[in-house]
Amino acid sequence: MFELRSLSRNAINIPESGTLKILEISKNMERKGINVIHLDVGEPMFDTPNEIKKAAIDALNKGLTKYTPSKGIYELRKAILDTYNQKYKLSLNPNKNIIITPGAKFSVFSALLSIVSEGDEVVILTPTWVSYWAPIKYIGGKIVEVDVMNENSDYEEKLKSFISKKTKVLIVNTPNNPTGKVLEKHELKIIRDLSEDYDFYVLVDEIYSFLTYDSEFHSILEFNEIMDRVVIIDGFSKKYAMTGWRLGYAIGPQEIINLMNKIQQAATTSPTSFVQYAALVVFEYKEKINRKINLMKETFKENRDLAVKLLSEIDNISFNIPQGAFYIFPDISRYYKDSKKFTIDLLEKKHVSVTPGVAFGRGGEGHIRISFSASREALTKGISLIKEFLVGGK
Repeated sequence: MFELRSLSRNAINIPESGTLKILEISKNMERKGINVIHLDVGEPMFDTPNEIKKAAIDALNKGLTKYTPSKGIYELRKAILDTYNQKYKLSLNPNKNIIITPGAKFSVFSALLSIVSEGDEVVILTPTWVSYWAPIKYIGGKIVEVDVMNENSDYEEKLKSFISKKTKVLIVNTPNNPTGKVLEKHELKIIRDLSEDYDFYVLVDEIYSFLTYDSEFHSILEFNEIMDRVVIIDGFSKKYAMTGWRLGYAIGPQEIINLMNKIQQAATTSPTSFVQYAALVVFEYKEKINRKINLMKETFKENRDLAVKLLSEIDNISFNIPQGAFYIFPDISRYYKDSKKFTIDLLEKKHVSVTPGVAFGRGGEGHIRISFSASREALTKGISLIKEFLVGGK
């Protein structure tokens, strides 16, 4: 008997998702009849607005179910860029500077495949969303983590100490998953200045830009003089409660967008047709849908405040109050050094599912991510059980 040839080293190098792995374990428990409180995966607990659902049904009934241009339908690209051009006084072109993708995650993947070659150095500001690692490891790039998203240290000096002429691209997520940190304008200016001094690209994931609490959101697009080296990632999943619809987009220089388009043509052809047409109503019924989003934001803020209050009642844990997104990232290291072990023990003994901080890179170990995009009842009960588990004994 002969041995099969080994499989792709590139694919083997892709790490498992630290967020979805815990979800899989919890779902297995639920299949056995165990009730699990989910404070893990980050998605709005709200339903997609009816206007969007109706538009999807209308598109299906009209037969809008065929291939679209691989960059996405022109009407949606134009509607998105009209918003950005007006807000940031830009002149982005819907034929050159935007691509619609099947989820923002694919925007990240194809953008990094378009920019990074094997051996290139990629700086990631951590702790941060788990999915940035996968495409870089697939390519064979070198990852440099800078732990500045969950602490009050000297942001500028720390960032400068990790940047060099070897840096090909810097990745930042603001508002941040998992810490809720929102970069201030002067912090973005530091990135702008460094990108000019050291000639690197900047990929900014702004998927939570609509959701801030005590601080104003600033985009690096406010520094439009570096538009030739910036890629913006965003999408419809969080803002419009459309996580399962899989619709994202990337805005950037024509050269990068064209390469992303080649990758999309090879991998997925185009985003789902009727989903794109459904998303158009976001701009048609902007005021009406925005009222629903504002109500959603008010609920998230109430949940944020509730999570802060409940966690403050647990001895020997600490956290920064989230400025945006819908996560809080408490430090539980006085009880558990190993965050993965903590999450599994908590799940097995108290049936509460959270995400281990180690999944989010440097500075994440010893923390857990709690998503407060859940019902107040689930949030209250879940954190109560976490307190019981920590203080009452394991």
